[in-house]
Amino acid sequence: MQKKGIIIFISVLALALIAIIVADVIKTRTDNRPDNPYALEYDDLMHVDPALISHKEVKNFRLSGDSVGALITDTASIFVSVDHQILQLDFNGVLKNSIPVPEMARSMAFAPDHNLLVGFSNHILKIDRKGNILVQTKPVNSNSVITNIVVYQSRILFADAGNRTIYELDQHLNIINSFEGKREEGALHGFIVPSANFDLAFSGSGELWVVNPGLHAVENYDSSGKMRSFWEATSFRLDGFSGCCNPARITIMNNDSFVTSEKGIVRIKIHDPSGKFASVVAPPSAFKEDGAAPDVAVNENGVIYALDYDRNTIRVFEPIQ
Repeated sequence: MQKKGIIIFISVLALALIAIIVADVIKTRTDNRPDNPYALEYDDLMHVDPALISHKEVKNFRLSGDSVGALITDTASIFVSVDHQILQLDFNGVLKNSIPVPEMARSMAFAPDHNLLVGFSNHILKIDRKGNILVQTKPVNSNSVITNIVVYQSRILFADAGNRTIYELDQHLNIINSFEGKREEGALHGFIVPSANFDLAFSGSGELWVVNPGLHAVENYDSSGKMRSFWEATSFRLDGFSGCCNPARITIMNNDSFVTSEKGIVRIKIHDPSGKFASVVAPPSAFKEDGAAPDVAVNENGVIYALDYDRNTIRVFEPIQ
């Protein structure tokens, strides 16, 4: 009798455990789970209050070719790399000149002597407006991945994502200085560059700003490579940056505000000179989901030119009056 009671007890206990397990499985099915109060609402990130948008898209130019690489502007033209050429367009998208280059140009700048500096994956060329090579650099080393070139008066610098270093060149494109972005003596790290998104820009007064993408920071350096100040903002929301390497692209306006371009949740924004979020130029809904960060340039009137890599298109955004 005692043995029979034990068997019944064990059977009842087993049935109870099975019932608990079944109930738990049903409860934790995806369609039965309670809302996660900490879940990030992706739709909320895609939507931007129209009151925060400072620019409107007024025109765009579709580019013929397999791929596009970089965009710069001067007072009269847009220069954009497409396959093995650099196209010079007027501001209505009409072709003015086509300059041949050996391979896809991934970055460009105007040299102090008004020729073109063209960055490829691991070296830089100075060329004239016909494509004649005037100077050619050698790769820094086998790790070199050049992501951008900037010029202010006689200063020429480039960002190397592979070596996580900023290099300064003389007029003959020889390296004369370099720095790794360490904030203080003895720091264990400098620039944190998880991918080939590593940008820099000069302000109108010649202040050098460098993106430290792994820290979501924009850092200011003096001519010797010593950090003077920085601002950073890590957030999925509009006021900051997220992911492994944002902002991916920057340029600086006449009033020293920053135009920033992000990948992943693709958007173009403006941050004031202190780094505080100011407005949205183009919201995520204007771009391909999980797309590439557009290259950006800005003119003296606040018109922003964006190179949309996912559409092979130059897009023009004017301030809303």
